[in-house]
Amino acid sequence: MKALIIISGVDGSGKTTLANHLAMHYHSPGYLKSKLSNQSMFGLKEDQLALRYALDFLRERMNLLEERLDHPSAIFDASVYEDLIRLKLMADLGFIASKEVDQYAQNIHYRIKQLPFQRAQNTQHLFVYLNLSFEEMLSRKLAEKTNYHHFLHTPILYEYYKELHRRYQLWFERYSCLPKFSVEVNQYDLHDPKDIQKLAQKLAQKIQQILTTTEPIHLTTEKLIANVEQGIFQIN
Repeated sequence: MKALIIISGVDGSGKTTLANHLAMHYHSPGYLKSKLSNQSMFGLKEDQLALRYALDFLRERMNLLEERLDHPSAIFDASVYEDLIRLKLMADLGFIASKEVDQYAQNIHYRIKQLPFQRAQNTQHLFVYLNLSFEEMLSRKLAEKTNYHHFLHTPILYEYYKELHRRYQLWFERYSCLPKFSVEVNQYDLHDPKDIQKLAQKLAQKIQQILTTTEPIHLTTEKLIANVEQGIFQIN
């Protein structure tokens, strides 16, 4: 399949697992978050540490996006905006200063302005959202011993993840930069090759539908920045 696919979803929804399997299925390059960036937002009280990891991930992902922007096939297991959703929530809860969120947003906007979008006009893009219920998200988090320990000793984590789940859903609903596709994660076993094949076929059908029925979407810096404002900064 010829498309650049960006997969998004709450913690534990299976972004990296699905991206890895789809990359193998389509014989496409798969770009997965590094071990460093996977640690980005877990320690709510370690605000400086969390911000540094977020910036590391931003540099890593923007470099890869620029490299693959005009290539016909690639799969990314996260959007550059996802850590911004977490940072904004952490600021709203009082764990970090709002100026740090603004700093991170400015870094995103600066890198976006450097992307050569004119090279991407002939490449099909698709934004895939893995929709997972809050109850299932929480169950998956608590199944990990380390996470269970954190929940026991940090009561606010329940409210943090509940609000994070809500903001993710609103962000996807308001996302309008690229064609998008929602996957009900509970209906699939992302470790089952048959289910991966089913999902791959659905994504291919969606992309074919976009190609035949939708006007080409012209990515611009202004459109992406406006989407950040509406989908992240105007949520409360």
